[in-house]
Amino acid sequence: MRSNGLTVIPKKKFFALIVLGRDQSAHRLSHLTEQIEGQHQIAKCYQLVSKFCDKVFISATKEQAADESLAGFPVIYDINIFEGIGLMGHIISAMSQHPQADWLVVSADFPGLNDALLDDLIAKRNKRKLATTFRNSTDGYVETLCTIYDSKCGDYFLQLLKNNQPSLEHFLTEYDVEYIAPPEKSLLNVSSSELEKLRKAKSFITSNKPI
Repeated sequence: MRSNGLTVIPKKKFFALIVLGRDQSAHRLSHLTEQIEGQHQIAKCYQLVSKFCDKVFISATKEQAADESLAGFPVIYDINIFEGIGLMGHIISAMSQHPQADWLVVSADFPGLNDALLDDLIAKRNKRKLATTFRNSTDGYVETLCTIYDSKCGDYFLQLLKNNQPSLEHFLTEYDVEYIAPPEKSLLNVSSSELEKLRKAKSFITSNKPI
């Protein structure tokens, strides 16, 4: 793009992909659409993340295409060749549709997800790195489900798939990634095993409460 003889680099888009946790199953979708305080968790997460991103999409499998709970949301379905490989497949499918965008990837049931947590992640993002993520202060666990992935990650993910390593945990620990400490009172400071227990509880997102 040129303006007055000068090359203008377009601003990169910043999109969000909401995944249904590590298990994109019909049971999982049913759980996430239970009404909590008058609103189901997918809708609540979508409303929160929309404050920070140019566009927000829900990640879903083709089997979930007819599910009424996804009606009205922009949805990105897994590309056939990336089905069944988990979170990395969902992200690659999104990046394939919008290759110039950077992506905030969050789980619809992420414990303690709120404005302050996302503000912190985005403010401390290192755009020179492939990704920016929280590193758990208790056990060093890297959080795949609340992370910013640069558009360049797509090529690295494809290489990992060729090497039969479709693991975001592997990517976030072995590649050029910015680690940030969670806010002191964040639920991310509990151990990863306790965090997984919280994901299985009834109510997770506290978007109007301080961390």
